[in-house]
Amino acid sequence: MKRPEGDDLRAQLLLCAVRSGSSDEALATLGRQGVSLSPTQLDIVENLLSDSGTVAGHGLVQMFREAHGRLGPEWMEFALLGKIFQAVSRSDPAELTLLESMVGEFNETRSYCWIILRAVQSEACRRNGDLALAQFHVRDGFERLPRVLHPAIAGICQAHIEHSRGIVAQDSGNFSLALESLSSAEENAKKLGLRFAPLVAYQLASLHWSSGQFSAALNMHLDSAHREQLLVAYGPAWLIRSHLSAAKCAIDANELLIAEKELRTADQLLRETENVPRMLPGFFLLYSGELNLKALKGKDSRGFELLEEACQHFESMDPPLHAGLLDAKISITQYAISSDDHRRMFGVLHSILEEATAKGCLEARARALVFESSLFVSDNPPLRAAFDDLVTRLHVINNPALLMQAFANLFTYSLRYLEQPDQAFLMGRLRNLQTVLDESCFQDLYETYIEKRYSWAIENRLAEELEKEDQAFDDESTGGREPTI
Repeated sequence: MKRPEGDDLRAQLLLCAVRSGSSDEALATLGRQGVSLSPTQLDIVENLLSDSGTVAGHGLVQMFREAHGRLGPEWMEFALLGKIFQAVSRSDPAELTLLESMVGEFNETRSYCWIILRAVQSEACRRNGDLALAQFHVRDGFERLPRVLHPAIAGICQAHIEHSRGIVAQDSGNFSLALESLSSAEENAKKLGLRFAPLVAYQLASLHWSSGQFSAALNMHLDSAHREQLLVAYGPAWLIRSHLSAAKCAIDANELLIAEKELRTADQLLRETENVPRMLPGFFLLYSGELNLKALKGKDSRGFELLEEACQHFESMDPPLHAGLLDAKISITQYAISSDDHRRMFGVLHSILEEATAKGCLEARARALVFESSLFVSDNPPLRAAFDDLVTRLHVINNPALLMQAFANLFTYSLRYLEQPDQAFLMGRLRNLQTVLDESCFQDLYETYIEKRYSWAIENRLAEELEKEDQAFDDESTGGREPTI
């Protein structure tokens, strides 16, 4: 049997690297497949992949330079990939900058290692809140794809960069592009048997939840094959995440019996699993409290006690998990304060909004603004000045489904208290969201928040204004805006 070399060897090494959970596992798998090195060369590769080469003092660069003459380019690139994948969880800008210079020096093909590195860099920038730089890395990765001619290598690279583009697009508010990219990444990852395929499926379910498609997200999380793949690839902690996420989707979809069952399973797994990430018990408390309050309409003190426990848990983490803490505070506010108590409600909400902005919790900030917009649907809504103020602040919502819900709530207020031009303005803002939502998602949300609520208004009071708006929208629509990344 002919030993693979060149791009065929690169493809085998790359596929093994992305299918494995560790460098040791990748090397062991390659050995079983007959793709091996001499004992001396194997020692060199294992040393390069160990943690002994650190960013401090640029010792890692020196190690690679010393190995360069003793390893073929394919194995040098394999070792580089190992260091890139090791950097994913740390998201250290200094480390990634060093790796970028190393890819330029030791990556003979100048292509596929760059693409994988760009995917990792985009994730690091996203975690650090720099979406513009994350988008740059994704664009650069896509521009390099045509240079990868080997089909297996190209498929792996495309799966990784599509995955990165989907996550960045979701954070940027372009859910249509996010759905397209994550769906493509999942298809390629499954086809190639890549380890992160179930993770992409999990993120697709999260995208559906963020889009307000709670039942669809719930069904994706409940899929038994998906859960088995998550468990095998990432361990029991991710299985617990799946049950907690399913519980949250079920609560939002009013499937309270399913939510109760998923939380029971999560509780059992939390008790049986060692070294569970500290945030997971906090979310168990949060969702248990939300389920109690929703089932009993806020009439039982146990729900509030659970949410207070969740707040204490998130605050006690090092560092504190501000996103979970703010979610718990929003849930408490929804049930604890009468919507007619405007002064107290606005005081609490503005405090939450200030904290969410200061801590960079964009999703919590968006949900607090949607909650504020829901006050205008009550029988005793705030004054017009509060409406005008909120309209000017909604642009910070980067989730188009939540933005649609907020504008729909204000549209309700406009039908009761404002003139037709104001109503038409809000309808225009609602329709504009069609460019950043998947078509079926937009139609579902539009039907839920507009057509079912306001068919009388659409048929009568707004007929003339909406006809003009429809015509303008049809004239301007060209199939959606250009992707931002």
